[in-house]
Amino acid sequence: QGAITDVTKPLMGRIQEDQGTVSLPANCASQAIVDVSENMRAKIYSLFCKIGFVDLAGLGVEDHVTLTAIEKYLDFKMGEVWTETMKELEMENVRPVTPDAEAMEAIARAIEERAQIVSSTQ
Repeated sequence: QGAITDVTKPLMGRIQEDQGTVSLPANCASQAIVDVSENMRAKIYSLFCKIGFVDLAGLGVEDHVTLTAIEKYLDFKMGEVWTETMKELEMENVRPVTPDAEAMEAIARAIEERAQIVSSTQ
């Protein structure tokens, strides 16, 4: 409970995964963005940003496991949005120019590395 099971998509739940990526017009929010308002994770992350992530009395081992993922929520959410963006570009047969493609690959690698670090910490 609360542990990262897939470092390539650390925040994605079953429902979001089942829906997959859908190419949407620019004026529509993607599933990753909608998830922020419909899910308690963003609110929990905000709460811990206010109270801090360390020196919290009364937390058990399982709570600390979950807390390590909560602490990186914003990084993981940004990675999820970038992943959606890359999938949408691919679905629309849009090939980014080389510098953009390299930047997107670097972002994807960085998020996955962070998820691996958190997963190994848990």
